[in-house]
Amino acid sequence: MTATANAGPVHIGSTVTYTESATGDRRTVYIVASGESDPMHGLLTEDSPVGHALLGHRTGELVRLRVPRGERHLRIDKVL
Repeated sequence: MTATANAGPVHIGSTVTYTESATGDRRTVYIVASGESDPMHGLLTEDSPVGHALLGHRTGELVRLRVPRGERHLRIDKVL
């Protein structure tokens, strides 16, 4: 089976491309299990703030991420 874009909800093992609404910055991350984190290389755990916010969401959805100074909004562009 080949992974395709829009492959369903974000879960551990998903590669996710998202855009931050306020800045237009686009980033691709890989959601990993605890202990495998390497944020500098795009490996985020499901327990990290961004990883946790993305879990369960699908391509096209706008995800709200609470941060100390308010909220960030991330648009999911692609899930593999």
